[in-house]
Amino acid sequence: MERIKKFTAGPDDAGLRVDRAVLFHVDGVSRALLQKTIHEGLLTVNGLPVKPSATLRPGDKVVLRLTPREPLRIQAQALPLEIMYEDERLIVVNKPAGLVVHPGAGVADGTLANALVHHFGRLPGTESLRPGIIHRLDKETSGLLLVTRTEESMLRLSAMFQKREIYKEYVALVYGAMEAPHGIIDLPIGRHPVHRMKMTVHAPRGRASRTEWFVEQTYAGLTLLRVVLHTGRTHQIRVHLSARSHPVVGDTLYGGNRPIRIRQGGAVRTISLPGRFFLHARRLRFLNPWTGQEMEFHAPLPDDLARFLDRLPPPEPAAQSRRFRR
Repeated sequence: MERIKKFTAGPDDAGLRVDRAVLFHVDGVSRALLQKTIHEGLLTVNGLPVKPSATLRPGDKVVLRLTPREPLRIQAQALPLEIMYEDERLIVVNKPAGLVVHPGAGVADGTLANALVHHFGRLPGTESLRPGIIHRLDKETSGLLLVTRTEESMLRLSAMFQKREIYKEYVALVYGAMEAPHGIIDLPIGRHPVHRMKMTVHAPRGRASRTEWFVEQTYAGLTLLRVVLHTGRTHQIRVHLSARSHPVVGDTLYGGNRPIRIRQGGAVRTISLPGRFFLHARRLRFLNPWTGQEMEFHAPLPDDLARFLDRLPPPEPAAQSRRFRR
């Protein structure tokens, strides 16, 4: 069934491109879907199709017609999968960087979900394209992901995530020196009103978010952090650290693309960025809801990030007592 979204441009929309105005006013519309809709002539202003660069005037009537999309169906694919643990109720996998967790807009296959269906067959949530998946990692984030195998385990473990009963620890390399050895960032996070691919701490309807960090190692101009999530918002670690002027190294979306220049022996050399952002989900810990026993999983730092650390000068002496363990 066709969905129709309408709004009337206000004074704040004067001179704004119509595509940006739509992303601001209409929830649930991706940039790719909007471009397709405009190309098909299904975005109109005052009854006439427009180009994305058309600008608005107060009082303009904007109508967006969203046609039904062919539903995606998840296909089993024999992709490599590093399984850290499995039993009859749950699975723990070590996701590599560059692998999308599940199909979505612009990604139909080649995901972790496709690999899960191949290795384990039908899992709860397969119809929603998220077989067994109860939390996510960004495409370029590596590390541990918990997957459920039954409807019961999905319900129980999802509830544990909501109650913050599952410990999630990451390691991140950020720009700058932290102001203290430990800190907590309590800032709400929501979708950026204009740049819809980004999240921000300045969103008008942000959700409460908490990130805790500990310094593990310091380098000249860089700091290696242990990061603990107390909530699970999209891009949370990246957004929070960027908001504190310590973006994750290699994170081009949130300001982590600055050149790394190291002074050694009177000379300055530039170290190229790692090719993805330096963020790894290192540890998961929780009480097994069926046995009451603690379960803990650890994923060592991937080779690409370990090699990047090896290219840096030796860590600063004050941090030697807390050398990072790979």
